[in-house]
Amino acid sequence: MSDLPSLRIEASPPFSYCGMDCFCSFCVKDGRKEVKRYGLIVTCLASRAVYLEVLDDMPTDSLINGLRNVIPIRGQVRLIRCDRGTNFVGASNE
Repeated sequence: MSDLPSLRIEASPPFSYCGMDCFCSFCVKDGRKEVKRYGLIVTCLASRAVYLEVLDDMPTDSLINGLRNVIPIRGQVRLIRCDRGTNFVGASNE
C-alpha cells in the first residue's frame, strides 16, 4: 500500500481539502407535485467528514450555487478534487 498524499495527513482546518461529486436524482414532494432533485456530496480529505447539499438541477449554475452554500458553513476551501463531469468542468471555467 502506498503512502497517503500530504494533504490527507497535513494538519489543516476541516474541509480545507475536499472531494466533491454529484449523485443521482431523487423525488421530492413540492406541494402536490413530485420534482427531481440531485445531491452534492462534499467530503473532507483529512477527517473524512461528509456534507450533503440538495441541488435543484444538474447544470453548472446549480453546482456553483451549491458550493456557495457549502463554503460559508464549512469554511474556506483550498483544494477541491472531483471527476471531470461536464458541470464540474464548467464550474472550473467560471
